[in-house]
Amino acid sequence: MPKARTFLWIASAILAGTAFLHAMSWGFVRTQFTGDASEIARLLWFSLAIDWMIVAGMWLAAGYGGAALLRPLVLVSAVIPIAAAVAQFLVLGASFPGLYLLALAGAVAIIGAVRLGDEAVAVPPA
Repeated sequence: MPKARTFLWIASAILAGTAFLHAMSWGFVRTQFTGDASEIARLLWFSLAIDWMIVAGMWLAAGYGGAALLRPLVLVSAVIPIAAAVAQFLVLGASFPGLYLLALAGAVAIIGAVRLGDEAVAVPPA
């Protein structure tokens, strides 16, 4: 079975790729809304991509560090892509492929966080 850091790196790559695809479709959002709703939609669309990149970076750092202290942080941050996937499922339906990428990233991060506790690296006190 792969190490915990491998799961976290894979989850980070999936979420970063999803954020990149999401950011690339920002131009599509500009054409879908008009007036004040357009500005709000663009802001929300852009902020989601940034949020997912921050979480992906956090998972990458947790995988690199390998300390069990980061386990709760990874578990709590896995709620972000999973909640987005559930919202997309409820609003857009099961045929939208992005929700599966988000759910997969969150699930793989949870597996990595659980295994991170089993493979904890002792950090010597300073």
